[in-house]
This record gives sequence, structure tokens and C-alpha cells, in this order.
Amino acid sequence: MKNLVRLFTALLIVMVFVQCEDPIVVPNEPPTCKITSPADNSTIELGGVLTVSVDALDTDGTIAKVSLNIDNVEFTNTSFSPYRFIIDQSYLSLGIHDIKVIATDDDGSTSSDGIFVTVVRPAVPNEPPTCAIVSPQNNAEFIIGRDVAVHVTSDDTDGTIESVSLFLDEAGYSILNNFPYNFNILAADLPEGQHIIKAVAKDNNGATTESSVKIIINPVTYVIGQYYNENGIEGIVYKLTNNGKNGMLISLDGSEQMWSDDANYEIGTTANSETDGAYNMNVIKTAFNIDNYPAFKWCDGKNVDDISGWYLPAKDELADVFAEFQLVQAGLVNNGGAILNGVYWSSTEFYNSTIYYKQAWIQNFSNGNITINDKNTFHNVRAVRPF
Repeated sequence: MKNLVRLFTALLIVMVFVQCEDPIVVPNEPPTCKITSPADNSTIELGGVLTVSVDALDTDGTIAKVSLNIDNVEFTNTSFSPYRFIIDQSYLSLGIHDIKVIATDDDGSTSSDGIFVTVVRPAVPNEPPTCAIVSPQNNAEFIIGRDVAVHVTSDDTDGTIESVSLFLDEAGYSILNNFPYNFNILAADLPEGQHIIKAVAKDNNGATTESSVKIIINPVTYVIGQYYNENGIEGIVYKLTNNGKNGMLISLDGSEQMWSDDANYEIGTTANSETDGAYNMNVIKTAFNIDNYPAFKWCDGKNVDDISGWYLPAKDELADVFAEFQLVQAGLVNNGGAILNGVYWSSTEFYNSTIYYKQAWIQNFSNGNITINDKNTFHNVRAVRPF
């Protein structure tokens, strides 16, 4: 009995001691909270949606909710992970906005994080400039030896034209920075054949637009009786070669001269080619004193001021002129030339065992006869040359 009393007393003492001790309290750890997207100071375009992603964690409990505030006004909250908010951007006007998230744990503790976003108007896509080659038109044809003018139009509806560049056969040729966009391609840069002209317009934002045309450079072609006037050389075409690109000219003017003077007309010269007057001219100039051969001297007098190639025509060359007499005569009349009339000296010397070298061939333009006459006789003279 005494032992039971002692046990009961001990229990009372323990209970009293326990009730007298303060309870042990563990402090609550606040949650963590972090906005992972978008980044701080992000710029977004007006319209569409904004997605805000949040990482929230409570190490000694649970997350009760995560709230989203826009400009210090609660917009929405959620208790479910993942913590992601989708904001219709109709709630976000143009300008800077304060986006803040607050995490609350099961003990009521909170933590927060915030960012700023700037809402801007959507970027307007740059409209490329317009560009068009107005002239020349595609497949336009030109005669070789002429400059070609190129006119380009260009405009930019949402900016300015920085430059218009011209390309010839893919090689840069010229560039203009100001209106009007008028270019000139030199004849020296346009050989015979096809060429591609391209214009490229660039606006102030670097956008480009191009336009291309093909042009055709044709050779100069002539017809019998046509007036020729190139590089100081004038004449009427009497013969064509190379499909009309080349041929022979007869001079606009003429003279009346002896083939050779009285002192030299009986001297043989070997200027006897019937087809090549240039050969005959060279014989006289290199082997004899041309002053003694007036018809040759008059023709050679046209070879001045860097002009060369005129000579007294051979027998067959004069016949070629007569073969086109009507057309050549019309060309002379229409272009202020002296008409062909009467008898003309050729440069072809005549020889036989009886009269030796005293005579040369002549062409009668009145009746077409080809005969000979003494070289010291006065007849008409006309110069010819190739072109």
C-alpha cells in the first residue's frame, strides 16, 4: 500500500513538471516566388496574349495560392501548379505596366516577385519600293554607236528611296540618289548583240525591288544610194558587203584632172590592177612623185585630219558605181553632191605593145562604155573608199 502511494505521488510530480514547461514552437518558413517568363523590362506588342509563368515553393508546407496583380490590382489567382497566367492583352494598354505575383502558403506567409513590361504598337511591315524601267521598253532595238537613255521610276509608300542603281549585263554601271532617275549608257559600252539593263531601287529600310529589260544593239546597215556620214567621212554607198554593214563609198564631190601630166604620161607605172584602186594608189605614192599624177593627187587630198582610205577607183570599181548609177545619182542629188556625168578616169593603166603605157581606162557614165584614153587628157575624177 505504501508503494502504491509512492508511485502515485511520483506521477503527480511528473505531470506537474510537464505542465509547467513552455511548449516548443517551430517558425514557419515563407514560400519562394519567382517570375520565370517574361523577362523584366520585356517589350510586347499590343493585342494577342501575355503569358506569365511563376515558380512557387514552400519547403515546410504547401502553396495555398499564387495571385497575379497588374498595376497593383489583383487580376486573378490560382491554387494549382504549374502557376501560369494568360492575360488577354486587351487588359494591357499601351505603355509600361507593373506585373506582380504573390505566393501564399498554408500558414498565410507570403512572398512576391515583380517585373515591368512595355506594351507597344505592332511593328508595321516595311513595304518594298516600286521600281520600273519606263524606257527603253523590253526588246527595244538600237543602232550601234548611239548612247541609250534609261528612265526609271521609283517610289516608296512608307518611307523614302535611298538609291536607284543601274546594272548593265549584271555589272554595276551607275547609281543615283535623287529623283529623277535618268541614266545614260554610253555607246562604247554597248557592242552589237543583246544586253540586259537592270534597275534596283532601295528604300530607307534596305528593302529592294528590281526591274529589267532586254535591248538589242544592231549593226549599222546601209543600202545602195544611202548617204554616209561617220567620223568626218561623207559619201554615197555604191556597194555593200557583210549584209550591209560594210561596203564602198563614192565621194560627194569631184574634179577634172589629167591621169598624169604631159611630162610623165608615157611612163609606165605598173598601176594596172583592174580591181584594186588602193593598190594602184599605193604604187603611185611610193614609186613616183604624186604631184605628177593629178587625178591621184586630187583623191589623196581627201586623206587629211586623221582621215585615210580615199583613192582613185580601179577600172572594175568604176564599173560597180555605174552598175548602181540610178541609186547613186539619186543619193548624190538628195544630199547636195555633184552628179555623175560624162567620162571618169580609173586608176588602171592600160598597156599593149603598140601604145605601151600612154593610156589608162575610162568609164563613160553617159552611155556605160569602158574605153581607154591618153593619160594626159582631162577627164572627171571621183574618189572612193571602203567603210
